[in-house]
Amino acid sequence: DYVEMIQNVIIENQIVLAAPKHLGLKEKALDHPDTIYPWISEKYYKNHFMIMYAEGLYFRKYAERHFEEVQITPPINVVVKTTKTALTCVESGMGCVITSDLLIKQLGHEDKVDIFSFGKNVIREELAIMYNNNTMMYEEIIKFIQIAQKIFK
Repeated sequence: DYVEMIQNVIIENQIVLAAPKHLGLKEKALDHPDTIYPWISEKYYKNHFMIMYAEGLYFRKYAERHFEEVQITPPINVVVKTTKTALTCVESGMGCVITSDLLIKQLGHEDKVDIFSFGKNVIREELAIMYNNNTMMYEEIIKFIQIAQKIFK
């Protein structure tokens, strides 16, 4: 049987480079028409310490793919399991991290770190709720979507 699924996009997320403010990378970043944040070339962060997520974690894979694509091997200072720890390390000046702008905002670090778009292709994702339009719990789903929109916007 065919099931009609409805997708409700809550918010767009971008994979970004978060850097300590004291590095002064903002002065080297460029405005780019396709990015939300100033765009930074890898030549400006390739020699700075990186905060990396543990092996197998989502953002670790993005970082490894990016470093391979631009052919750099930045030094790794710390390996972490959570974004909260990663951002605390960045804020403390221990290095840069590749992570989600949504998580930076949700964890309250957007004013404590510099945020950059990077790479040849900016990576954007959507946080969405999908549901079966013919479900009996339609009212509950709509309420859940409203709550999620309040939380993430």
